[in-house]
Amino acid sequence: MVFQSYAVWPHMTVFDNVAYGLRVRRTSSDVLQKKTMRALELVGLDHVADRFATKLSGGQKQRVALARAIVYEPRVVLFDEPLSNLDAKLRELMRTALVRLQKEVGITSVYVTHDQAEALSMSDRIIVMNKGVIQQVGDPETIYSSPVNSFVANFIGTVNLMEGVLKGRSGPHCNVEIPAGAGVAPLQLQALGGEGARDGDKLFVSLRPEDIVLHLTAPEGTSHGNVMQGTIIDTVYLGSFLECRVQVGSYEIGIQIDHFEQLSAGQTVYLTFQPDHGLCLVD
Repeated sequence: MVFQSYAVWPHMTVFDNVAYGLRVRRTSSDVLQKKTMRALELVGLDHVADRFATKLSGGQKQRVALARAIVYEPRVVLFDEPLSNLDAKLRELMRTALVRLQKEVGITSVYVTHDQAEALSMSDRIIVMNKGVIQQVGDPETIYSSPVNSFVANFIGTVNLMEGVLKGRSGPHCNVEIPAGAGVAPLQLQALGGEGARDGDKLFVSLRPEDIVLHLTAPEGTSHGNVMQGTIIDTVYLGSFLECRVQVGSYEIGIQIDHFEQLSAGQTVYLTFQPDHGLCLVD
């Protein structure tokens, strides 16, 4: 097991920390030496084998904990939020290192995390749980693009959820009427999904920020009715894209745009999305 708090023994050297599991198993000294140094090489710490754990950085301590867990070649390694105590940059580097190491040693890993980026980037298979109950099991792409309910959609990544009522179907798409607030006409949207729902049933329309297109003027000639007029609340510059919040009726819609128009708070804009990029969820 690899613990969130590292659980590296401060009175032992790096070598002795990693070798501990082998000593408990009464491994011969020559095999212990060989396997311990091999594990330290895998995590890039063979050069500090004689250093005491108190002299290590947080990232190095976590790598010691990892080497200690894999040194005796277990069938399964359990990770309990092992990167949560690291800063953002180091956490990203350690994610990559863990995936590379896991593929190299070929040990099944069960990894507990509340970090969606970790779950998506590191997993072959994800289990999303809510209050101890499994909500969905699948590969990262399926979990992200086809969540089974609003909890999964909201938990994995960023999503816009709008509550409405089913008003019939147009081929594979649900026609959903979404109340937009007092004095505002309801939104009439089309999206995939909604299996098992009947006319009048409550649905959530799930929209990922990257699937929404912003227009400065009313779009013409769209082949669908998914056009929403709104007002800019604010924008945040995040380097490779702008994160923008738009007030549409009673909803705040978050979007991502990779172009840099001069947008200002209070400006009227229009949002569109393809019906195949929206998903109707029945909770």
